[in-house]
Amino acid sequence: MTDIQVKRCKICGEIKPISEFYKKRDCALGVTPECKICRCLKDGFTPRTFREKLPEGLKRCKHCQRVLPETPEYFSRNAHCHNGLFAICKECRANKRNAEYQKSPEMRVQTIQRSKDWRKRNPDKRQAQVWIQNRRRRARRAQSTGKHTAADVRNQYNAQQGRCYWCDVLVGDIYHVDHVIPLSRGGSDGRENIVISCPFCNVSRGDKLPSEWGKGGKLL
Repeated sequence: MTDIQVKRCKICGEIKPISEFYKKRDCALGVTPECKICRCLKDGFTPRTFREKLPEGLKRCKHCQRVLPETPEYFSRNAHCHNGLFAICKECRANKRNAEYQKSPEMRVQTIQRSKDWRKRNPDKRQAQVWIQNRRRRARRAQSTGKHTAADVRNQYNAQQGRCYWCDVLVGDIYHVDHVIPLSRGGSDGRENIVISCPFCNVSRGDKLPSEWGKGGKLL
């Protein structure tokens, strides 16, 4: 029969099994001086044993301790983490990256250069990104619902075979991402409401509904 190794916690003074301590190679017995519970309290975290069991579909951020929906909208994807999502929410990860970015001039230079190189290698994707950013700004102002991505724009372009949704002219690389129902008239910013338009048709139509415009509206 093997003896279970124990250790006295430096903070609470309780004698606990080695399994109740975090592993650390350069410490005695290869574990931390404090037990897991005391270490969490010391670092400002809520120990797992004290946490209430969360309902299915919710996840607690390891950093800020907020309980958020367990979806990619709040937690970035990571195949090596539990349920394929990071333990830290997107907001905390962004704040951490921003803090590192501000402290390191070299990181700022490298980030800017990577962005410039990517834009040069992917002019079409960059153009789609710019249009999406502009549309989202307008969508926020108009308090519209839904959103679309660069992939949605490319899919719509391919579905229309590079032609204007309104006049059927080939647009090539010069095109606008138009809303069938204008945002100012209650239209969504989702992919179901976007079409590829030539600049002339988009500017000419303004905020008119398809039924109010001379070229009318058509379906793919």
